[in-house]
Amino acid sequence: VTEAYENGEEDWKPDANIYGALIKSYGCDGRHSYREKALRLLGEMIERYQAGEKNGAETAEVLLNMLEEFAVGENADLKPSKRLYNLVLRLMSWCDDQEKAIRADKLLNKMIEMGKTDSACKPDVNSYNTVLNTCAFFPTNTDKAILTINLQIAVARIKELCSSDTVKPDDNSYASFIRCCSRLIPTGAKRDAVVGSMFKRACDSGLVSGHVLSSYRMAASRQLFEETLGTGDTHSVVIPYEW
Repeated sequence: VTEAYENGEEDWKPDANIYGALIKSYGCDGRHSYREKALRLLGEMIERYQAGEKNGAETAEVLLNMLEEFAVGENADLKPSKRLYNLVLRLMSWCDDQEKAIRADKLLNKMIEMGKTDSACKPDVNSYNTVLNTCAFFPTNTDKAILTINLQIAVARIKELCSSDTVKPDDNSYASFIRCCSRLIPTGAKRDAVVGSMFKRACDSGLVSGHVLSSYRMAASRQLFEETLGTGDTHSVVIPYEW
């Protein structure tokens, strides 16, 4: 089926039903190698939809749920890993769905809960960063109420990262949250206060990268930016070594 599709037969395109049937059949076989094939199939399906297909994230999420339900007893080897969860999170961030940040946040919560008993599913900083990015990038027609939720999710997740003893923010975490501020908080004193505070955290942590500077330049008012870094653009400013 895959070969026919790749040779131009559009009607032969593999869908979730085909992948699901193969995953189930491989999972029912007792051989460990077949269970590994089932996991590879899910990864392959996810990667196929990374090209931007409209329902890619939804389809990947359905198959991920199917695999979770099936991965019990003798089929425990089929349990999804952090890598697969992160792939689905990334797909969600790319899809054109108003509520994608809400869905991504729910999946992150699932990873957190599963990670309490299974370290292989425990989210890492990339999991959090993907959710933050999903909050920042949304369809132009997204409802204002959903944008408010996006901001609430972003604030909760960056706070969680900053206070965690196990998962620490990196420069992408700070840059992504600051980008959220630029897109979700109106220009003004409130935004400057939040952005300035987060930029200071990045400075104190020695995590001011070019990505952080670029996001800060977009989010901060001209006055705040110049008070912090002086005049000039992000390419000409000189930051202290310890930042």
